[in-house]
Amino acid sequence: MPAEDKTTKDRNPWLSTVWFIAPFLLVLGLFLAFFFGLFPGVPGDTAVRGQFGDGFGVLNSLFTGLGFAGLLATIQLQQRQMKKQAADFGIQVRSAEIREYEENLYRLLQMYGDALSSVISTKDGQTTRGRDVLRQTTDGILKQLRQERVNSVPHDVQTRYRKNALTEDDKLLLDYLYYRNFWHLNYSLLRQGRLLETLKALLSHLEEAGPPQVDRSTYRNIVCSQITHIEISYFLLVALGTRSEDRLRDLLVRSTLISKAANVYKLQVHKFMYRDYWGYDLSRDKEDRALPIPKARIKALERKQIEIHRMLRAKPPSSPEQSSDASDSAN
Repeated sequence: MPAEDKTTKDRNPWLSTVWFIAPFLLVLGLFLAFFFGLFPGVPGDTAVRGQFGDGFGVLNSLFTGLGFAGLLATIQLQQRQMKKQAADFGIQVRSAEIREYEENLYRLLQMYGDALSSVISTKDGQTTRGRDVLRQTTDGILKQLRQERVNSVPHDVQTRYRKNALTEDDKLLLDYLYYRNFWHLNYSLLRQGRLLETLKALLSHLEEAGPPQVDRSTYRNIVCSQITHIEISYFLLVALGTRSEDRLRDLLVRSTLISKAANVYKLQVHKFMYRDYWGYDLSRDKEDRALPIPKARIKALERKQIEIHRMLRAKPPSSPEQSSDASDSAN
């Protein structure tokens, strides 16, 4: 049927023109019929017909008002449709922005993995790659610090440091420890430039790209899950030792990678250095691993643990054979 209609219109081009002007001709015909007395059939001269027509003035006002009201309703409906279209368009734009953000994030993660795999070190005829290189680097730095005995802070100094009651000798000791650690981190730590710049690009995109309303917590967890404690330990040493790495330190904090390091970082002297020089407390985000059992109950159990162990030794679990023999005796 649609094909036939289309063919008919093609064969009769004047038909569409007739349908277009027909309403106008109908209205004009009704007006002329009314003017010459043919419609609505009221006898008499023009004055009588004029009086008859005046009787429709209220009706005309009603129709005019209805037409105006219809116009307002149409405008309001169009505004609603436009708002809905704008909202739908905004949703589409945000979805496209989030999709682009995710695609670029996963692409940068892949680039980070490639940069990590390309890290190579050859020593004494042996070649190591990737995370093993970073492990050797951090282990080498820690070994040097241990050999120089600047890797730890005396316990009594730690206590006075937390109480903000350092003596002049304590301050002198800490300054020396800081100085030697900074020296080794600046001159002995091997910097992997490509890997560091790729990490910065990844974290910059994670924290600064994408639409403002995007929930970054999920993406932070994804990125953190792809970076091991070996890499974090290396990145923290790099960020700790160099004044020019403000950008790296800021990105490590904002991306929550540094909070992951709070559970793996080892040297107390480095925690003091981070707090005193860069204003960040590495221990504040340490994961809470408290047991779900109330502390009072744990203390009660610890006080009675000897008695409990004696009960465990006195009443070993019975074997299936013993249970069967006891059942037979009862019968």
